[in-house]
Amino acid sequence: MDKADQAPRWTRRAVLTTTAGLGAAATLLATVGTGSPASAWTSTTHAPYRYCGDCFVMFYWGFAPSGRCAATGSTHRQIGWIFKIPFGGGWTPNDQPDWRWCRNCFGLFFSGFWPNYGRCIGNNVENIQHQPGSSIPFNYVLPHDIGEPPGTQANWEYCINCSQLFYNGWAPQRGVCFRFGGPHVPDPGAFHFAIPVSSYQ
Repeated sequence: MDKADQAPRWTRRAVLTTTAGLGAAATLLATVGTGSPASAWTSTTHAPYRYCGDCFVMFYWGFAPSGRCAATGSTHRQIGWIFKIPFGGGWTPNDQPDWRWCRNCFGLFFSGFWPNYGRCIGNNVENIQHQPGSSIPFNYVLPHDIGEPPGTQANWEYCINCSQLFYNGWAPQRGVCFRFGGPHVPDPGAFHFAIPVSSYQ
């Protein structure tokens, strides 16, 4: 996740199921949109993603129940805005691919350090990594280091312990990371993401 990692490299840091039935597939198709030409991103987007008010991660809100939260051990508690996540593009100076949906905890995690997929609370078992799911197969591409353009929210960061995307706008409060039970830990040399907003609530 260092800024030097702006292109794939075939090393340890290389850039590299469950199904939810026909109802989930219909939901998936209904929530795919197109980015505005005036936006900082040009790929299509997928919603609804939300912020969890307990663990601070970005999670997918389109299935019920809404995954599992590292802070409470229960489902995520959505608060605030609804986000739309770009997908389908590649590496650029301000876009990072290889973000995936975890089928167990429903969080958004970075898969570019394969085979290290971080740590997941989805099965409530220690040392289980995040698992991509075929229900949401997108390779998400996150815009970074662009400030906070209209229609986005900045201060989203990568946690070096669990590999999830978390909100760092209320530091020193940084939610809860499942790997060690403490707050999420940002990488000081990593990207700073600005996530597109689908609707304001």
